Amino acid sequence: MVECKICGNVNQKKNEYCTECGTKIIANNCSQCGNIIKKTDKFCGECGNKVGEIKIRNKSNSQVVAKTGIKMDPSYHYYVDEKGNVSRKKGTKKEIVAKVGIKKTEGYSYFINEDGNVACIKNDD
Repeated sequence: MVECKICGNVNQKKNEYCTECGTKIIANNCSQCGNIIKKTDKFCGECGNKVGEIKIRNKSNSQVVAKTGIKMDPSYHYYVDEKGNVSRKKGTKKEIVAKVGIKKTEGYSYFINEDGNVACIKNDD
């Protein structure tokens, strides 16, 4: 069993994606945006997330910080980029889908919830 670094859902080891939030479950991917990272990286080159920092346990404690109205395509991975906008990625193709300009607060993780809105949750210590 493998725990998703974004939502805390416990997945079968054979799963490539989390069955709860759709995040790619590969040890060498950023837990915030899904970007491929090297074992020696300290920060993600895509979103600036500190590697290994996110420890979300209960997504139900999250709060919506920006309503976007995005209709999510399940073939893409959605994330809040380094400028606080909603971006999506599929393979090497990346694009901004909503310019929201969220100012990220240290100690919180930001993600796109099932309604397509930006939500945040305080990281576990």
